[in-house]
Amino acid sequence: IAFPNTIIVSIFQLTTSGQMRGGTMAGFDAGINIETSIIEGKRMAVCTKNRYGKTGVRYSIDERKTE
Repeated sequence: IAFPNTIIVSIFQLTTSGQMRGGTMAGFDAGINIETSIIEGKRMAVCTKNRYGKTGVRYSIDERKTE
């Protein structure tokens, strides 16, 4: 690995049918998947896959804290 201390962030968009635009292989290959959405009127980021720790952690983007 050329850059072992580097995190690479890729942003994918879902289609209206809920499929990942550009294919789903990157979602399976990733170590961590974080999905953003509006939940109860708040912009939230939820860890839906994590090979290194907990999933289901909800982070309020607006309040800058976990819930």
